[in-house]
Amino acid sequence: MDRLACVEVPVLPLQLLLRAKPEWREGPVAVVAEDAPLGIITHVNEAARKRGVLPGLKYGEALSLCSTLHAAVVDADEVKKSVDSLLTILRDWSPSIEVSAEQPGVFWVDARGLSLIFPSLETWGVQVMASIRQAGWRASMCVGFSRFGSFAIAKSLRLDMVKFLATPEEEKRLISKVPLRRVGLSPESLAALKKLGVTLLGEFLALPVGGLRKRYGESAERLALAAAGKRLEPFQPTAAVVPVQTRVDFDEPVVDSNQLVFASLAALRQLMQTLEERQLALRSLTITMEIDRPKGAVNVPIVLNVALADATTDGARVIDQVRLTLSSELAKFEVTKSPLPTGERVGARRQTRILSVIEGDGQLAGTPKPILSIVPPSTADPAPTPEAPSAPTFLGVRSLFFNAGGAPAPTSQLALVDRPRRDPFDTRRTLERLRATFGPLALQQLTHGAGHLPESRLRFELLKDLPPLPTATTPALLRIRRMNFKAELLPSRPNHEPDGWLVLGERGGPVARHHGPFFVNGGWWRGAVNRHYYFLELERGGQILWCYFDALRRRWMRQGDVE
Repeated sequence: MDRLACVEVPVLPLQLLLRAKPEWREGPVAVVAEDAPLGIITHVNEAARKRGVLPGLKYGEALSLCSTLHAAVVDADEVKKSVDSLLTILRDWSPSIEVSAEQPGVFWVDARGLSLIFPSLETWGVQVMASIRQAGWRASMCVGFSRFGSFAIAKSLRLDMVKFLATPEEEKRLISKVPLRRVGLSPESLAALKKLGVTLLGEFLALPVGGLRKRYGESAERLALAAAGKRLEPFQPTAAVVPVQTRVDFDEPVVDSNQLVFASLAALRQLMQTLEERQLALRSLTITMEIDRPKGAVNVPIVLNVALADATTDGARVIDQVRLTLSSELAKFEVTKSPLPTGERVGARRQTRILSVIEGDGQLAGTPKPILSIVPPSTADPAPTPEAPSAPTFLGVRSLFFNAGGAPAPTSQLALVDRPRRDPFDTRRTLERLRATFGPLALQQLTHGAGHLPESRLRFELLKDLPPLPTATTPALLRIRRMNFKAELLPSRPNHEPDGWLVLGERGGPVARHHGPFFVNGGWWRGAVNRHYYFLELERGGQILWCYFDALRRRWMRQGDVE
C-alpha cells in the first residue's frame, strides 16, 4: 500500500522573520507582501489570529484590528534558500520528495518501502522531525495515504508533532475534523461559512459542490473536490540536482575571454559527457574565477552564475553561455601588464589540468571555498573622494573552477512534437543570453499590484520565466487594456456639439457609445481624487478609449486604450 507523508514547516516566512526579529516573538506578528497600507498579509502567528488578523487582509485593515501588530516583508530569495536547505535535510530520509509551489514549507515525502529499512514508519517519522528540529525549524508531520489527507491533517497538528495513520479510514475520519481556517480559504469565505455554522472540513464537504464556486470562489470548489478525492493530483517529486565539478589551471594569467573558453573546451566537454553518462541534463553552472591582482591588492575569488533558462544537454549552448558570462565579467576590469620573474615561464605557455570530476558535496583539493558573488566597484558610483576611482585592475585569470548541477534529462524530445509558432525554448535561450551579457537585473516585466489609482498599480519585477502559453480553452477574442504611465490631457468638451463629441478631433469621428461612469474617490492621505471613468467607442474604426473626467480640476484625461 502506498504511504505518503506530508511535512509542514508552518508559516516558513514568519519563522524567518522571527529569527531576524526575536524581540517580536511574544506579540502579534505578520508577514506582508509589500510594505504599504494596501500590502496583503500572507502569514500570521497565533497571537495575531486571536486578534482577528488573518492571511488575505490588507495591512491597513489588520492595523485597525490590532494596533500592536508587527509586520515586515520577507525576501523571496531568503525563503527559497530555506526551502532548499529543508529539501536537503529531507533527502537524507527519502529519495523522492515534492516541494509545494504554492505554500513554502510544505513537502510531500514518499514513504514507500521505508519500513524495510527502519524498525517502523513511526520511528522513521520521529527521526525526520528530530533532524528538522536540530536545524532550528519548527514543523509538524503526518504519515498518511493520500496527498490531500496527509496535507490537511499535518496543517491541523501542533508544532513538533508526528501523526501516524494506520488505515485509510482513519485518514478520512480525521480529515472531517480539520478546521477550515487551516486549509487556505480566504477570510471572506471563512466569515461567510461561519455564519452558516460551517467551521470544519467535514461540514464543508456536506455542502452542495455545485454552488461553492458561485458563492465562495474557485478556491473553495478546488478544496471541496480535492478533499472528496475527485480532484486527483499525482505525486510529482522534485528532481535532485547532482553536482559535477571540474577545474582548469593556467601557468600564466589569461586576460582574453575567448582564450579562456578555448582552454576550457576539454573540461566543459568532459563535464557534459559525465552528465550524459548519468542520464542527466545541465541545470545550473557556476564558475569560480581566481585572478591575479597587482601587488598589495587582495585576491578574492569571483563566483559567476551562468544563466540557464532550463535544463539542457546542448554543449554548444553551454559553451556560448560561458563565453558571454566571462566576457561580461572581464569587461569590468582594467588589465595591468606585469612581466613575470625569471624562471617562472616553465613548461608550455598554456597548460590545462582537469583534476577530477566528482559528485556529492565533497570539495576538490585546492578548490576555493564557496563565497558570495563579488562585483567589483563601478565607476558609475564614485566614492566620496576628490577623484572617482578607476576600474579595478588585474593581471589575468589563474584558474577556473566549474561546478555544475545536473537534473534528470527530459524524456520528451522537441523533434517529436509539434512546436508552436512562439517557441518557448528559443525564447528562453534568448533571455538567458541577455542575462549573461547584461546581468541578472537586465530583464524585468511590468506587473500589477495593489494601488488606489490605476497608474499606482504598475511596478517592475524581475522576469524569471516566460508567461504560460495560451491553452486551447483560451477564448479567441481577448481585449487588452493598455495604460499610459502618464494620462494624456484631452480637449475640453464643448457645450454645443452639432457633430457629436469629437474627443480626438476629426480623425476618430464622434463618440458612438460610452460605458460608465465608474467612480474612483479618495486619496485623502496624499491629495483628494474624484474621477469618473468611461469607455468611449469612436464611430470611425471602432477605437475604444479609456478616459476619465477629473471632477476636481474639471478636465478630461485619456488613461489608455482598449484593443
